[in-house]
Amino acid sequence: MIRTIKRWSQLVRCGRRPATAPPLQRTPGFYHDFLGVRTRIGYTPLPAWVEGHVFGMPEPGKPFLYTREEWLGLLSAVEEASDTMVAVELGAGWGPWLVAAHVAARQRGIHDIHLIGVEACKEHADWMRQHFIDNDIEPDRHNLIYGAIGPQDGTAWFPMIDPLTNWGQSAHFYPGSDMLTLTCVSLPTLLQKQQRVDFVHCDIQGSESEVLPAAIDTLNAKVRRIVIATHAPGHDANMLALFHAHGWRLEVKEDWMVPERDGTQVWSNPRVPAAVRGGASAV
Repeated sequence: MIRTIKRWSQLVRCGRRPATAPPLQRTPGFYHDFLGVRTRIGYTPLPAWVEGHVFGMPEPGKPFLYTREEWLGLLSAVEEASDTMVAVELGAGWGPWLVAAHVAARQRGIHDIHLIGVEACKEHADWMRQHFIDNDIEPDRHNLIYGAIGPQDGTAWFPMIDPLTNWGQSAHFYPGSDMLTLTCVSLPTLLQKQQRVDFVHCDIQGSESEVLPAAIDTLNAKVRRIVIATHAPGHDANMLALFHAHGWRLEVKEDWMVPERDGTQVWSNPRVPAAVRGGASAV
């Protein structure tokens, strides 16, 4: 993690970008990050100054859209990938971490990239496909799922929401009124074809306390690094207890805070060692 901070700090401060990144073409209606990812400003309500802005790494304790801890988790995963990069986003929204993983991996010279996204809001799932297209990634070459991630395969229910303003709903694993029915997939099923997963970003609005314990054997066997957004002190404590009990290493943590700042936990798995280019591994 320290190595990653040192290497990337030169790239992210004040919006500086890697020398391997293509020239940034600022487009009306978008904002950009230091990797060159461009994102439509219409996905969520934002102040006017965001249009055309290039974001660097968030300062510690001062997140805007994303936390510093999330970025460090992703960039560490890219640094430790081999010639293949597998990234998963649960509660994917418009897929920001999938696209960022793809762009960062390409800049590191990795071109065998597999992305898996699960999103329970139909409009957000459509935006994920558009976000891929906006960043020159073919969505049909990846596994982008309109559905819910759950503790087991089956059916889930999701509230009818305003997709622009409501980003805080979770899927339900029991029927309720005014809800849409959708397919629910478990993590073991989602990852059954993967031998190694470099990066998982999990932001499922409180369902982490149901979904991740049910999949811990799969996570232990396949996943190198996971970034978890937690949505209440109880969920934060549940994740700390779960991953500590299974021998994961807590690399960095941002506490959950009232009223609307998610907690962030970044964990690495010593059972799945860091890879090196050429297919070997190193602890």
